[in-house]
Amino acid sequence: MQFPDATQSARPVIMEKLVLQPWLNRIQGKNRARHTICQLDAQHDIDAINAWLARVQHSPETFRNYRKEIERLLLWATFKKNKSFSDLGLEDIYAYHAFLKDPEPKELWIGPTKPRSDPEWKPFERPLAPASRKQALIIIGAAFSFLVEAGYLAGNPVRLFNKQELRQQINHQATVERYLDKDIWEYLWNFVQQLPQHNKKLLLHKQRFVFLLSLLYLQAPRVSEISKARMGDFIQEENLWWWRINGKGNKTARIPVNQNLLMALVRYRLILGLSSFPEYNESTPLLCSLNQKKNNAQRYSGLGSSQIYKMIKELLHQAADRMQDKRKASVLRAASTHWFRHTSLTHQAELGVDLRYLQATARHASIETTQKYLHQENRQWHSEINKHKLR
Repeated sequence: MQFPDATQSARPVIMEKLVLQPWLNRIQGKNRARHTICQLDAQHDIDAINAWLARVQHSPETFRNYRKEIERLLLWATFKKNKSFSDLGLEDIYAYHAFLKDPEPKELWIGPTKPRSDPEWKPFERPLAPASRKQALIIIGAAFSFLVEAGYLAGNPVRLFNKQELRQQINHQATVERYLDKDIWEYLWNFVQQLPQHNKKLLLHKQRFVFLLSLLYLQAPRVSEISKARMGDFIQEENLWWWRINGKGNKTARIPVNQNLLMALVRYRLILGLSSFPEYNESTPLLCSLNQKKNNAQRYSGLGSSQIYKMIKELLHQAADRMQDKRKASVLRAASTHWFRHTSLTHQAELGVDLRYLQATARHASIETTQKYLHQENRQWHSEINKHKLR
């Protein structure tokens, strides 16, 4: 049965603006728990979803990721299936997984990144790759599990989803593809070196990009790790410099600082008016905003993950606009901050960096994950095969 006027909007909108008709915001959906006491003060589905999100509000990056995935599912259920969140079952999860591969119609679901306040906001930038679809279902499954445990829902349909199928899809992607080859990387590096610097503001702008690209390329961090980092996280022990990282899952790790990065850090700090090397426990953000005035203590405010992401995207588009090779320019436009992590690990693997150290730098739990960066093996295979000729 189809219900007209499911919402007061003709297209997907952010959760905060989503106004559902009562039948779509069910108090008694098919998957609602009926024989247990609900421990949430939730009158309907959106209340329950917000209760789950409230648990991670202390971590802005996690909150944004969780909200993005649960919001996409809620909008899909509303606008594509005419179903309430608490009516979703196993078949719906299969259908949603297929939708993530190709969100249709594109004009309603896919568009460039916009602020959530922008009327042109869309839920997706592009169809999701296998790894992103897997991550989406992991997050959605966590939401269902929480709501089941809290007594709001009866069951978790994601648990019934064929996880083996997901693993096979990931494994079919034997190597990481989202990286910049050496020609494109060298073009981008030269482009940054040629940025204008004829006044103090432009020089600050340029040196911050030089440092940021050095950091991304040489140390393979995640963007969230950069936004949380402080200058005092660079520490020296027995004349060796280390970067102490607060990484994924709030795990702390320590990785060697590349000498090229250390030189870029010194130049960047001197331009900011700081000492050459970080002081013990220095609280200055690693990546500083240049749009505010310093106070007498010369303290800077830091940049968030989304700001860093946008900075890199703008730089990549500017570089692509000046690139004559259209294919390579299209790669630059598609790239993002996370591509630099893949680029760093791939190029280090091709240089012959020991896989054990590469795994430690990447902070991968499994060596199999690190092995996906061994593109050189594929190239060597091609080279050997081509020794066999018809004539």
